[in-house]
Amino acid sequence: MSKKFLILLLGSVLLYLPVCAQELEYNVTIDARQTPDLPKNITDDIKNAILTFVNRRWTNDQFSPQERIKVNLVITLSKGSVLTQYTSIAQIQFVRPVYGATFETEIITFIDQNFDFQYTQGQPLDYNENVYLSYLASLLSFYSYVALALDYDSFSKMGGSPYIEKAYALAYVAYSASPAPIGSNTVNGWETNVFNNRMALITNLNNQQFAPFREGLYLYHRQGLDKFIENPDLARKNILEVLKKIKITRQAVSVSILNGSFFLAKKQELIQIFSKASPEMKTEVVNLLKDVDAVNTDAYSAILKN
Repeated sequence: MSKKFLILLLGSVLLYLPVCAQELEYNVTIDARQTPDLPKNITDDIKNAILTFVNRRWTNDQFSPQERIKVNLVITLSKGSVLTQYTSIAQIQFVRPVYGATFETEIITFIDQNFDFQYTQGQPLDYNENVYLSYLASLLSFYSYVALALDYDSFSKMGGSPYIEKAYALAYVAYSASPAPIGSNTVNGWETNVFNNRMALITNLNNQQFAPFREGLYLYHRQGLDKFIENPDLARKNILEVLKKIKITRQAVSVSILNGSFFLAKKQELIQIFSKASPEMKTEVVNLLKDVDAVNTDAYSAILKN
């Protein structure tokens, strides 16, 4: 089933809008405050190169402009960055619209501690799905496939599987071919057996033990948030079931970057959703949240106070 058809099922009028092939809408910010000597035209060129690269066709489905999947990418250059060689941390937010509402929701927010790359001004970024060409092209392709996977999972149960497979294959091509970043002989973010890097993120998504989590993405967004205005009590009940599914994955894998990235995006949203639940549901959900996201235990106590 195509993404366009799924959106139309939500009651939109997109049938009458022109169709465009581009699936992704990146918002790119490059924070160069730690590198004041780096000319602004250089960072502008990097940003333009990124936008040109990601504004391509990634699937065989048809998307109108209103259907594009939003990715907020913030790249913070570190003091170690010099011309053509950049060390940075990136925050990537994968965003989804909520049906019948005027706001959007972050599906997950991922922090990439090793978003390091080489780039020469004016250099075009080339793409080949099965061949490593450059570090930056691999990073952008990887996160584009993850964006597609998460979005499709949120609209149909396990619908993002083809793009998880693509991101997983790309990660291993990059792992085998890409050099270590500037100033390091060991860390490049593609290493296996690390629990909090981008390889761990896609390994989680590709792991059958996380199938309940992925099923939960559909239940949370399509049967939860999209139904909230129509039936908030049912929506809360469905979202509560998602937390139970996440508990299942946590029992199988006690520490995972996927669960952490989910709650990084959803903490405040969950507090808002359940602050007006019944007293019984509030108690149940707070106990669940303290179990599956213990780091934010104090924040979730606010649910009981409203």
